[in-house]
Amino acid sequence: MKQLILLLNLISAISAYSQTARIGDSIEISFMPVVNGIVDSAHHHLSIIFINISHRPILVYKELNHAYPQSRFGNVYASVEKKIVGTYTRLPTPFYRLSDEALRDKAYRHFDPPKVVLGPSLSDTLLFDLRDLALEFDSGYYRINLNLRINTVLDTTATGPDSSAYYPDPSNDKVEYLSSDWIYFVIKKQIWFNKTRR
Repeated sequence: MKQLILLLNLISAISAYSQTARIGDSIEISFMPVVNGIVDSAHHHLSIIFINISHRPILVYKELNHAYPQSRFGNVYASVEKKIVGTYTRLPTPFYRLSDEALRDKAYRHFDPPKVVLGPSLSDTLLFDLRDLALEFDSGYYRINLNLRINTVLDTTATGPDSSAYYPDPSNDKVEYLSSDWIYFVIKKQIWFNKTRR
């Protein structure tokens, strides 16, 4: 009962400030705003909260892995824009180089990043690190859109003999996403991020 009350209080607090969506009958996912709307060298994460609203264990991602849209090796991608002369303008995001071996390796044909078990009435928070997008941000007004992988429709097309070590072509799995609205934040002073990660 105490756990249920804590869950209800958490949902109430989240719903007042976040963008929340229910997926099926088992999970609610919330994109949280930037704390105080300000990003600096010490505060550079966005939060995604998973809440198990069912009475059974479910699987949620262990961590967020930024990648291209439709990449089977990632579970989130982002678009970021900066306000320039009164208009928000799209900024480039990182280039990811994947080897042909990884793309064609049979073992990774239907890959999905690791997940962990989330028990009934429990929640988990994953952090999206802005350092995944750039090592330097100028001062100014920004907004970001996050797209979280929530389902994968497998490509079952036969592309080669089962005995082959590699498939001749990568799979065409279709990744489905839950998209946030724009999340706005301000950078008051130009910041550089150290390459050393968390």
